[in-house]
Amino acid sequence: MTIMRLTVNGGWDKIIWEEYEDYTDFVSDDYVTIYGEVWGAHNYTSQSG
Repeated sequence: MTIMRLTVNGGWDKIIWEEYEDYTDFVSDDYVTIYGEVWGAHNYTSQSG
């Protein structure tokens, strides 16, 4: 499983938490297109608080 924290169009106010049931070759600063369903909110505390 791969878990990704993505920004939408580079905007820090629009962040997506993505859980993908396989592996990816994504690295920092890659541009990707995601298709899927929204299943609800995910809350967490980042390292910066």
